[in-house]
Amino acid sequence: MTTFGNANPRILGVAGGGLNNASWLRGDRAQQMAKIGQGGEVRTAAVLNALAEPTDGPTVMHDLMAPSQKYKANIDHLVVAGSTVHIIDAKVWKPGRYWTLASKTYRGRERFEPAEKQTMVVLRQALEAYLDSLAIHAVVLTPTLVVWPSSDRTALRTGLLSVPGARVWTSATFEKRIAKMHRPGGRGATHLPADPAIVAALLPLLVTAPRTAAAAPFARRVPTPPASDLPVMPAPRARREPAANTDFFDGPLPSLPEDW
Repeated sequence: MTTFGNANPRILGVAGGGLNNASWLRGDRAQQMAKIGQGGEVRTAAVLNALAEPTDGPTVMHDLMAPSQKYKANIDHLVVAGSTVHIIDAKVWKPGRYWTLASKTYRGRERFEPAEKQTMVVLRQALEAYLDSLAIHAVVLTPTLVVWPSSDRTALRTGLLSVPGARVWTSATFEKRIAKMHRPGGRGATHLPADPAIVAALLPLLVTAPRTAAAAPFARRVPTPPASDLPVMPAPRARREPAANTDFFDGPLPSLPEDW
């Protein structure tokens, strides 16, 4: 699992760290679902961290708070390369064929409303507004939703799935794309080192505060703007939904090791 003790200063944060002490969740099943959702985040982090291996590579950040006073949500992962910021959200869903028609999404013949949420749209807008409020020049790219299957009973297909404000990759596609970006001679924005001003502005959003050594390359911190200047986003439902990453599991929930 990614920690701030990692020798690589370009990897910051703890993947799924916000669920390490999820004692506030009610019921054993909710705890299990949170555990599996955390597993999806950790697996996604393990793939993304490869991008930060080159000394001139991008910075990968895990588990950040949405920069909004009203919208309570976490950003699973960010990749900062040059002046670009890429949001990556991890999901663990039941296998099946997911498809969208007339803004309504289904898994097979069943309605699947979790994929219709505007979460990616809101997170991108909040991040853009936050960086703008600090006079930080950054381009927040279209978010990517990475979907891991909860079991291998059948295939998970997302070719006909449309999620508001995001592109969707299955875990298999995600791993192939990242491997292609990471291989020697690879090109593109993902091979650029992060703008330190952008990383410094994002450090206060990390759920787990970095140790001094980990934050040293970005020590020139950008002040957090007054609370009144932060973007105000639509309020979420009164009932918190921490296990949204694990919607609609197939049968018994699998048991995952601590470092999955």
